[in-house]
Amino acid sequence: MATKRRNPSASAPSKTTESTRKYTRPGVEASVRLRSLSPISDHVDGWDRALSRYAAMIRAKGGTRLADLDARREGLPLARRCDRTWPRIADEAEAAPAAAAGATSLTKEQLLDVIVEWKFLKGKPRNALWPLLRSNADASVAAASRRAFAAADGIPKTMSVDASSDGDDASRYATEIAAAVSRLCEIRGVGPATASAVLCLYRPDVFAFMDDEVIECLYDGKRGYTLKIYLEVNDRCREIASQLNMAMEERKGDLEGSSSSSSGGGWTPCKVGKALWTVATMSANDDERGLSTIFDCDAARGPIEKNDSTLNSRKRTKKG
Repeated sequence: MATKRRNPSASAPSKTTESTRKYTRPGVEASVRLRSLSPISDHVDGWDRALSRYAAMIRAKGGTRLADLDARREGLPLARRCDRTWPRIADEAEAAPAAAAGATSLTKEQLLDVIVEWKFLKGKPRNALWPLLRSNADASVAAASRRAFAAADGIPKTMSVDASSDGDDASRYATEIAAAVSRLCEIRGVGPATASAVLCLYRPDVFAFMDDEVIECLYDGKRGYTLKIYLEVNDRCREIASQLNMAMEERKGDLEGSSSSSSGGGWTPCKVGKALWTVATMSANDDERGLSTIFDCDAARGPIEKNDSTLNSRKRTKKG
C-alpha cells in the first residue's frame, strides 16, 4: 500500500485554503503554521523549542494524572527499543521464531491501565470501546503485540525521501508499517490510533502517534482513524523528520555546544508528532508568549487567528 510522498516544506495548501478551512480541534492553526514554515532549514530551532515544551503541555492538558500516565507510558519495558542495534527480519516467516522465543510483548494491564487511559485523557475518550478492550484475554494481547513488534523489527530505520527514491521501496515501507499496525488491531477495541500509541514507543524512529491535532494538521481530508489515513499522516511526519535531520546535519558546526531537545538520535516521526501536538495545545491554552518563542521570525504577524470552529470547540472543552 503506497502513500504519496511529499515535500513538507512545499506541500502545504494555499493560504486561501488554510484560511477557510474549519478545524474541529483547538489550536490546529498553530501546528499548521509550524508545519508550513519554509524553508524548514531556517526553522529547526523553532521545531526544537516546540518539542521542548511537550512535558509542560502534557501537564497543562491533563494535570498530574496525565503527566503521571505519560511518564508510566514512556517507562514501559517496550519503550525506546530502537535505540539498540537489532537485526533486520526479512519476512514474517523469520519473525515468527523470534516471537515464539519470547520477544517483547504488551500485557493487557499495560494496554488498559497505561496506553488507553493515557490516550483517552490526552485526546477524546471513547468509552464505548471499554467493553471490547476488557473482553480480550491476556494471552491474546501478548500474542498480537509480539507479532506486531516482530513485524516492526523488520522495518528499516530510514528510507530515502529523495525524488530519485525507488517507488517500490516506498510501497514496501508502507506495507511493512501497515503490517505492524494491523497485527495490533487484531486486539478487540484497538484501532490504528491506539496501535500507533504502542508502536511509537517501540519504534519512534518509524511510527508517530495518531493525535487528532496531528491528523488535522497533516491530512487534507476529513479527520478519520483508518489505516489509510494513518499511513499518510505517518509518512508526512517521517518526511518532516528527515528534512529536520538533514538541516541539523548541515548546521552541525553551528550547533556545537547547543542544547537540543531533539538530541538522542535526532528527529523521528514520533518527535515531529509531539511537536505539532504541543504547538496546538499551546495555542488552545492561549500561550502566546510561548508561541512567540517558536515563531520568533514571524513575531510581527501577531497572535494566531482562531476560526469559529476552534473557538466553539474550546468552549465545549471548557464546559466538559
